[in-house]
Amino acid sequence: MVYLLAHCLSAMALQSVFNPFLGLNYLSVTSFMSGIVSMLVHLDRDSYNGKRTPLLHSVLFGVIWSLLAALFLCLVSMSELMTQIQLLPLATVFPTAFASHLLADAMTEEGIYLMPRTLHISRWFQRKYDPDNSWANWKTATLPGKRRNDDPILNFCVSFVSLVVLIVLLALTPL
Repeated sequence: MVYLLAHCLSAMALQSVFNPFLGLNYLSVTSFMSGIVSMLVHLDRDSYNGKRTPLLHSVLFGVIWSLLAALFLCLVSMSELMTQIQLLPLATVFPTAFASHLLADAMTEEGIYLMPRTLHISRWFQRKYDPDNSWANWKTATLPGKRRNDDPILNFCVSFVSLVVLIVLLALTPL
């Protein structure tokens, strides 16, 4: 598994790349929020065997949670607590957090969940006990090769690249 700090840094780096397109400084509040959301994805541990679940570690639910967050922000803008222009940067936090988290986890041996094998929604949550994968009804994806989930080189690479991106973007930020 990629450690929480690596997830946080990669989400912050990815969000910082998008911030100038939203009219923000490279390193802003949305960068930190994206890092926090990316770490919170690890709250979905399966009670049977401690493995990750598709509820947060899947492309499908990443899209679903991002759409729900956007819907919530639309409701907030309709209540006139904040304007739509103020909420636009917040709408990018969930997609970038999930994208960075899933990209990093796709490099581990457990991989990530893509889509359910069947289109029947009742089967999406049906568990089949399997010591390696308690969510056997889901297609998974991982990069080929032999890796361990606690690979220190993977964690170093994700953290190092993210830190370099953050330092470069911070250096480009005008004073």
